[in-house]
Amino acid sequence: MRKLLLISLGVIAALVALAVVAFLVIDPFDDGAPSGDVVSLWPEVPPAHVDVVNDEDPVELGTAFTSKVEGAVAGVRFWWTPRNAGPHVASLWSPDGERLATVDFGEAGGQEGWRTAWFDQPVEIDQGERYVVSYHAPQGHFAQTVGFSGQSFSGALEVEPGKSGVYAEGAESTFPTKSWESSQYWVDPLFMPAGEVPEAAAPSVPKIVDTDDFKASGFPTSADTGVPKDWEPQQTYTGDLDIDEPGTVLEDVRIVNGVLHVRAPDVTIRRVEFVGSRIDNLHANACNNDLVIEDSSFVRGDTELFQPAVQFGGYTATRVKVIGLSEGLRAGGAEHGCGPVVVDDSYLSIAPADGCPDVDWHGDGFQANSAAPVTIRDTTILLNHDEGCLGNGAIFHPENSGNERLTVEDVLVGGGGFAFRLGTPGSVSGLKVIADSWEYGPSHVTTCDRTTWGAGNEIVSVSEGGEVSAVGPLSCGR
Repeated sequence: MRKLLLISLGVIAALVALAVVAFLVIDPFDDGAPSGDVVSLWPEVPPAHVDVVNDEDPVELGTAFTSKVEGAVAGVRFWWTPRNAGPHVASLWSPDGERLATVDFGEAGGQEGWRTAWFDQPVEIDQGERYVVSYHAPQGHFAQTVGFSGQSFSGALEVEPGKSGVYAEGAESTFPTKSWESSQYWVDPLFMPAGEVPEAAAPSVPKIVDTDDFKASGFPTSADTGVPKDWEPQQTYTGDLDIDEPGTVLEDVRIVNGVLHVRAPDVTIRRVEFVGSRIDNLHANACNNDLVIEDSSFVRGDTELFQPAVQFGGYTATRVKVIGLSEGLRAGGAEHGCGPVVVDDSYLSIAPADGCPDVDWHGDGFQANSAAPVTIRDTTILLNHDEGCLGNGAIFHPENSGNERLTVEDVLVGGGGFAFRLGTPGSVSGLKVIADSWEYGPSHVTTCDRTTWGAGNEIVSVSEGGEVSAVGPLSCGR
């Protein structure tokens, strides 16, 4: 019997909010809340893609927003994590940086979640003007989502996708104006609309680019991997999803701007399109192995993901396509019980990160770090780079990183400093490196004495029509 996908209650709430709720109404009986309806940018469910920044430097964190209707800001809330120690003071800032109101959150404690504080009096703001709400984190360790491209859940308020998160360093609270890699810091204005609130716009699906013109005879391309041609999802989800039931099969869906958290073993992902989204199968320091991903696509969303399409380990990827992301697939988590990784008959075409060369990009097509044995076969991996945006390698399996063996069979690679890097024992046969695609050399292998260097390892050219021709042998070493 086909298993059913189990979605967390939080995600169900988010989907319901998207479908039928024009704006979020804060509980009017919340301690200190003013009377009347109060709306917010974000829903009550946990934010997506949240990481805790491991930095104890003090910082002001905020969200820039505008209102679509006349009204007043009554308070502020932010997503609190236990390491984010106070005291926390929130501020409302005018478009030119004047502080209009402040409120002290008092001592925070308990579980991770929203923390709310109300101004002494609501502060009226002008419709269509850009204001900022912020709070000061004196000891850092704040919540952050990199590459955020979402929109407001309220019809009364709006943010500019990818540009709403702002910050300012320093021990004193100051007007935040800086931004970094489209990060969102989950600070939320609590707004009292003066009139009727328009219906919130439905979340848009980013433009999906899931193909390119690369051809290579005998190797996978974008045309014969990923979700099938003319495929359409049976359902589209926006935000994070959780799979909690062993043996679950998830198929024929699209996930936009979310993380698929695999929290059970023996899960199958089939014909799923991940748009600005990724898979994570490590939960509570334990790996959920025997994950199968097949005929699925990972494509770029509106903004940069800055994360691998799949991590951490114990998975098999077959006919998987990764295109336009700045990181490909990753193997790791052996210390948490993550098992072997197999990549088969797949196509990975990696693009430079947003902001490069100003962003220090070290992207890889496939990277291993603390990984159980890895096998890559019948696969194409391209690390596309621009001037000043080199990336690392199409395959990067380094030494001194807790990695076990790597097996490579009939794989085409190109790009990076070295297209192929190996620092562990392994077995390599049928490896083709595209000529002149690298910066320093075709390969860098430091374990030739412990690696079986088999037949068919070559430097090749690939014509515009896709013909693959040998240029010369590829020797072990550098």
